[in-house]
Amino acid sequence: YVSLLNSQNYEATQHVPVPKDLVGMVIGRDGQTIRKIQNETGAKVQFNTVDPNVPGERFVLVQGTREQVERAVYQVNQICEKAISKESRLGPGTIITELNIPANKCGLVIGKG
Repeated sequence: YVSLLNSQNYEATQHVPVPKDLVGMVIGRDGQTIRKIQNETGAKVQFNTVDPNVPGERFVLVQGTREQVERAVYQVNQICEKAISKESRLGPGTIITELNIPANKCGLVIGKG
């Protein structure tokens, strides 16, 4: 939902639902993705502090001018849509595991040839 002229002097505020399993993608490694969204749009973007063990969606709070909020919400939604479409292409029951491999060990994982 969107509220205008709230008590914190932001022109617009919007709470955007994000599936719990996509929160990490929106935040990014060390907060890089969420910082990038903030830097590119000028909006303040942060997740609520609700207990992460509660079932359902989490909400990202986006604040700024109307234009800033619209751009930030669009970027958050793009990240979620991209992740969901990637999952759907893999088929039901597919499990994705990501491993962070130090650069100096990638050759060991890839192997020769």
